[in-house]
Amino acid sequence: ANWIIKNKFNNCDLDRFPYWLRNKVDKFSNGLINSTRDTCQGYFCEHYNKCFVNRLKLATRESNVIVSNHSLVFSDTWSKPSFSVLPYGFKVLVIDEAINIEDAATNASTETYSKNEFDYLVKEFYDKAHPKKSFIRRIEKYLEKIGDERLYSRIGNIKNVVNELLRNNQALFNIMTDEVAGQTLEYDDRKEIFPFFIEQISVPSQNIFLGLNEAITFLDTIYQLYCDQNENNFCKEVNNYKVRLNNYSRFISVLSELNKTEYIFYRVVSALKDDLSLNYCYKNVGKYLDINLYGKDLKSIIFTSATLTYNKSFDFIKKVWGLDLISDGKLNYARLPNYFDYEKQCALILINELPNRNRDNQKENQRSFYPLNADFLKNLLIANNGSALLVFSNKKDVVKFSELLIEALDNNNIPLYSTERSNDLRIMSGNKSSIVEEFKECIESCLIGTKGLREGINVPGSSLEMV
Repeated sequence: ANWIIKNKFNNCDLDRFPYWLRNKVDKFSNGLINSTRDTCQGYFCEHYNKCFVNRLKLATRESNVIVSNHSLVFSDTWSKPSFSVLPYGFKVLVIDEAINIEDAATNASTETYSKNEFDYLVKEFYDKAHPKKSFIRRIEKYLEKIGDERLYSRIGNIKNVVNELLRNNQALFNIMTDEVAGQTLEYDDRKEIFPFFIEQISVPSQNIFLGLNEAITFLDTIYQLYCDQNENNFCKEVNNYKVRLNNYSRFISVLSELNKTEYIFYRVVSALKDDLSLNYCYKNVGKYLDINLYGKDLKSIIFTSATLTYNKSFDFIKKVWGLDLISDGKLNYARLPNYFDYEKQCALILINELPNRNRDNQKENQRSFYPLNADFLKNLLIANNGSALLVFSNKKDVVKFSELLIEALDNNNIPLYSTERSNDLRIMSGNKSSIVEEFKECIESCLIGTKGLREGINVPGSSLEMV
């Protein structure tokens, strides 16, 4: 924590961590070090004033122009300026590469119930294995100090409620993982949720809903009696737990209604089968944009991108983005001339003779998909003397293909840069910005990474001739 506070870059880029912390990276994936919308306490956190994210947001208050990525703009709560990267009262928003805002808005509007994150929250509130470290212990001491015997007598019942929450959360996990029992998952298993699935999980989900409401009522009583005019750390934590538990209660309430007119519902079982999540998001992202973007007090919103029209018409984005909810008098469309001659300056080659991935048979992928596609790429990259960007849909494929390609590329003196770490020291890896800069400077090399490389980078000249 001290290192992060002193970090002059004001960010949490793992590649800038000291070696002793970088070597403990597994703790991030195991959830011991994490911060999501559910676990971040915002201004309730005792470290809020030292937090690098908060300091970065405060710095934007003194700026006339702010450059941000799509995800940060849409994920922040504009109604709470202290949480937002955007300053209160700004009037003009310019969104470049606007073709991607559908994905950004969908991600921002997606609500998630994660089994592991729920366990983490509940055990933080009360953990039978470590009772003295739980927040419920602080409540006990507080109620003892003020002498409220009535509320103090309810603590034993609340502890039982918490234990039941954990038990039913595990029951929910067991039901969902039964669907993929005996399967080897190469990727996260995603499936849409239908009414029969809601019936399968109705008992544990209803028990979780009732248990959450009982815990929320207990915390709300404490807050109403002793914290309404008090802003000490204890009261902030009471409110924080109440808000976080209520988010899960509201999620289960929406899930039980299964309103497929407004939302898409789906469940995800992780590839390692060590976590699951229930999720829902807007079916029509235009409604979300109408509430969270168009409905704000902005003078102008400007969308720019090279691919906003289809058959020279804006009708498609008008429907998908919810622009048809805005009066025509407030909308202006403009198609600007394109100075890139696609017919003369590039060629599009489609390969249809290579094997497709078999998502249900990992052994088949190891036998044919990976080696045959890697052989094709080797010949292509060597024939072109590198100068190529390879983009994959997931990190696992980046690592796999890097290791399959490096021997042939190294033998032909073609350096390989990757955004993902590899055990092979011949593969040069690093964060996106630094590795792209090295790729630019090294003509006749290759860069491999995930779809994040599709945008936000510029590699002019002969360093990049093939994608």
